[in-house]
Amino acid sequence: MNARTPSIAAIVMVVLGLCSPVAADAGFAQRGQFVVSGDRLFGVVRGHTQETNGNEQTVTNYTGVSLLASPLSQVASHFASPRIAFDYLPINGLTLGLSAGYFNVALGLRDSFQGRSMSIDGPSVSGFMLVPRVGYAYMLTRSVGIWPRAGLTYLHVSETLSNSALNGTSTLKVSLNELALTLEAALALVPIEHVGFWIGPVLDVGLSGNQTQTQPSPAVGGSPSNETKTRTTEYGLQAGIFVYL
Repeated sequence: MNARTPSIAAIVMVVLGLCSPVAADAGFAQRGQFVVSGDRLFGVVRGHTQETNGNEQTVTNYTGVSLLASPLSQVASHFASPRIAFDYLPINGLTLGLSAGYFNVALGLRDSFQGRSMSIDGPSVSGFMLVPRVGYAYMLTRSVGIWPRAGLTYLHVSETLSNSALNGTSTLKVSLNELALTLEAALALVPIEHVGFWIGPVLDVGLSGNQTQTQPSPAVGGSPSNETKTRTTEYGLQAGIFVYL
């Protein structure tokens, strides 16, 4: 009977070890984990957009601040909008993922003067963003680590403005497409099991882009469409939250 005692004790210790919180959660950045993030939920960015149309070139500088809100494209920031992200770790540390975002804003105005009425439907602005990315998460301690990431950002924005009056209707459509190299140097903070926060500098380097304006019924001598080359670069400080499973 005494000979069995050490074996039973060892089994109990192994079972208790497997059921302990440490064994149940080995920490962030482990192989096989799935991570869901809310990225760029708040932060500040600076940037500039360069527009080229023939021999004419325009540069717009701007600063954007967001807190759980989406700055409208071409008004504040192009790449600072909040988005949801999904990452998977095929091996310890390595993350493969995709982040995406969508927005839609529609405005309308109706006015009348001396028996004449006019309605302005719009502008109606919608857009989406896709960012395939790769990263490497390394925990310095159980609660503090780094998570640098790199990816390509594709942004598409479409805007429609319609004016209707007694003398007819005119519609202006604007389409924006941009591609940027995205770099994020995130500091990962994991205060409790399975939940973490990240904060760090971000850089979006514009690679290419174009903006097209189309008006089906142009004025006499006007052009039905006009295309402008665009390239936007932004940098700033952003933060987000993530859950790993």
